[in-house]
Amino acid sequence: MTMIAAKRINVNVPEKAYMELNIDSSRGLYNYFGQSLYKMVINPGARVNVEPKYFKKSIFYKAIKYLNNNINGEVTQNEELFVENYKDPYVYLMSLVLREKNENDYEYFSRLQDTLPVNFNNNFLEGPLIITKYYVDVLKALGLFNKADLNITGQHSPSYLRTKALRDLHRGNPHATVSILEYLEEEYNLEDKYTMYLIVAALLESGKYNEASLQISLIKALLNDEGAEFLTGVQLIQELKLTSAKHFLRTKYTDSLIDFKLENFDKYLELL
Repeated sequence: MTMIAAKRINVNVPEKAYMELNIDSSRGLYNYFGQSLYKMVINPGARVNVEPKYFKKSIFYKAIKYLNNNINGEVTQNEELFVENYKDPYVYLMSLVLREKNENDYEYFSRLQDTLPVNFNNNFLEGPLIITKYYVDVLKALGLFNKADLNITGQHSPSYLRTKALRDLHRGNPHATVSILEYLEEEYNLEDKYTMYLIVAALLESGKYNEASLQISLIKALLNDEGAEFLTGVQLIQELKLTSAKHFLRTKYTDSLIDFKLENFDKYLELL
């Protein structure tokens, strides 16, 4: 998991060789999981040389089976993960969006629009952020975000409030988004990437460009994030500091909350 996290944030792990030696060992209680994840995410040419033994009934084992089948294009609704753990909200969503055999585009999207919960959806609005984010992404993709009831009366958990902040942003109330997120940062010391980018998006939507720029600088300083570096490069292009900007545009930008447009840039290049 350390190596996977390092790969996601482009950090070199000095102890990589030692970790790989341990992963390849046939000893250890969780070596099956270690080898399986290493093969899937880090090195497809690696081997899994142990049996799961004690973990075949665990959701983690069934999740690894699902991921392997997904890599091989062999996922069906009969996956053990879907059949035996359908009450898990994340598993339920994964199973729901799986395209059925011979289902055309119209049938697929119609089915999802008819079956995705948009009212009795508390299971997707509380708990781990990955569930809420996935649920919201599906709602957006199906054009159901504005139709979904994202209110839970009397609920003030951090995960729910962050969802409420996202809803307020999409419904044209970025000031409420900033207030909620500033409260969460102060109360719970939240400094995660998702929350901080959500603040940037809300500040931009509010027209507070200087504050948004400061927040981007904070993300870059605290998280060493390449997305923040890219946005810094965009800001430098805006100021026509092209030589400086190119040092920040080293990787593609993948964040889904913040968009940008370079107005009259082609005209400027023609005048050079």
